[in-house]
Amino acid sequence: MNDNWLEIIEILTSASQMGDKLSLKTAVKTCLRMLGWKTINNSMIVDYNTPSGAKIDIVLCNKWGGEYRVALPVFINITSDISIENIKSLSLEVGCGWALVVGKALDLYCKSNESEEFVCVEKINYEQDSKIGIELANILHSDNFDQDNLGSFFLNIYKESIPKIRLKALLNSIINDKGKAKEVLKTYLELEGFEGEWVDKEINDINVDVYNTSNMVSESPSQPISNYALNRKKNGHDRTKFSVNGGPLLSKRSFVHAVVCLYVKDHPETTFKDLEIQFPSSIISKERGVVRPYELVKKWAKETGNDILTRYCTKEEEIIRLDDGMEIVVNSQWGITNFPKFLAIAKQLYKVSSSESYPITSVSEYESEISTKRASNFKFSMVGISIGDTVTFDAKGIDVKVVSDNEIEYNGVSYRLSSFVKKFIPNELRTPSDSYRGPDFFSYNGKNLTILRKSSHYNLNENTEHYSRLSDTDTGIHISEQALNSFKNRK
Repeated sequence: MNDNWLEIIEILTSASQMGDKLSLKTAVKTCLRMLGWKTINNSMIVDYNTPSGAKIDIVLCNKWGGEYRVALPVFINITSDISIENIKSLSLEVGCGWALVVGKALDLYCKSNESEEFVCVEKINYEQDSKIGIELANILHSDNFDQDNLGSFFLNIYKESIPKIRLKALLNSIINDKGKAKEVLKTYLELEGFEGEWVDKEINDINVDVYNTSNMVSESPSQPISNYALNRKKNGHDRTKFSVNGGPLLSKRSFVHAVVCLYVKDHPETTFKDLEIQFPSSIISKERGVVRPYELVKKWAKETGNDILTRYCTKEEEIIRLDDGMEIVVNSQWGITNFPKFLAIAKQLYKVSSSESYPITSVSEYESEISTKRASNFKFSMVGISIGDTVTFDAKGIDVKVVSDNEIEYNGVSYRLSSFVKKFIPNELRTPSDSYRGPDFFSYNGKNLTILRKSSHYNLNENTEHYSRLSDTDTGIHISEQALNSFKNRK
């Protein structure tokens, strides 16, 4: 019976990534038919009308006393906008104290014993080894279906979830109340043998900041980067931390290093030139760059002093060794004015979260700072893509066909890249201006179109010695008043 679950996750994973409710609904029907439920005998009813006139996407019905009664309501929730209240009211209306919600995962809802409230008691991810997923697939098979078994299944999960629900509620109360967080700290110190007024004073002098990493911000606030940086300067140091692909929260220095390391790991044949294309020097310093050959940095250290070594991640465990043998070090000098530019690139590559609201931007927002020349409009021929080739809209995993040098076709309709993005981009990725640079959102053979275009026009001197000199267009040394005053005040 494990094969049923494997088939289910294959079907639902693909459909959930398409981003439209109809496709997912059709996929759910396919899965239920595979488990023996049929529309022709009313054991499965699509768009079921409740007595109040509302609709439930799908219901499974069990024969009881010669007639079918609703055994399980199924809701399709592709945009995560369905309310718990709606699930509750419609489920209770058809006589069920439980419900299945299908979206990016399978959410199991059950009525609380203490109240009429519905709570999500389990989230089943589309994973092959999910024991609870396998169990659910077995229970829902029509050959051995029993409504009492289904009810017991939901009830047992609910009972097991009660401690988790209570723990979550307690943790939320600590997260939302710094005073309570300090009480927890005080209790711990008392257990360690510390008590008295002087302990209270020490606790009062510290700031306790507790937060849930699952609720970390991943979208940019509306304020521009420049305003954000100005406010940060007024309010003190920016201590926002960042996570890549759900990993631990890291400082800016460690985050940049982690992203570059991850990119090298994901692209084992990458070269220094490739890294320069992916992480352009101009987002931080034309000379110093995001990454530099370790040998070059050591040469700088001999010429100008060892202080330069502190400006890169040069610890033994931090040195990145490329497949061609070159050792690379990552720039460690990231502040509130240049870091958002790197963050924009990181966001294109990986899932990025922050401990608090931060301007995680798109590449298009800083592109003008990277290049002084306005680029011509994107054409597929620029990156070697021909008419008839397929490119992928990464936000939804949709493959579209190239039908001209600047147009794609989807469901028989032709679009420019930017127009397609504006029409189909998920709401959670939509920007306040609702304007998008099309190539940022598409890939060809796994490579982002914007990055492909850069690599097509990027000229990097193979001899790294040129980094020791200013470019021919530089006519002087530029230094801010703040930096000058800082230098003058050094002892």
